[in-house]
Amino acid sequence: MKLQNSSVVAKRKLHCYLYYLASKELPAKTHSENLKLAQSWGFRVSEHTKIAHSAAEIYDFINYWSTERENLPFDIDGIVIKVNDLKLQDLLGYTAKSPRWATSYKFKAEQVQTKLLSID
Repeated sequence: MKLQNSSVVAKRKLHCYLYYLASKELPAKTHSENLKLAQSWGFRVSEHTKIAHSAAEIYDFINYWSTERENLPFDIDGIVIKVNDLKLQDLLGYTAKSPRWATSYKFKAEQVQTKLLSID
């Protein structure tokens, strides 16, 4: 992507998905509402999101995508779980490295075996 020739970059057919809006004043009161607005402005936003109302719903979502992820047109190695309410996000704040209102769940790494047939 750091090429000087933009025509070469354009041929790569890269897609970008917006996952967060940052501003001192946002148009909506929740993360999900702001992403829907961004989508209406023409930004790509993942359709594979869910507003969960309990820990059980979060676990169900994780379990579903742990197997279903192989059917996505792109690779994912986990899921990000976020607080939806922006006032609560602000109250929780940030650590030096990451927001306290978001955490990631990484799927188990895929394990495969290979058989070495010869060494030349």
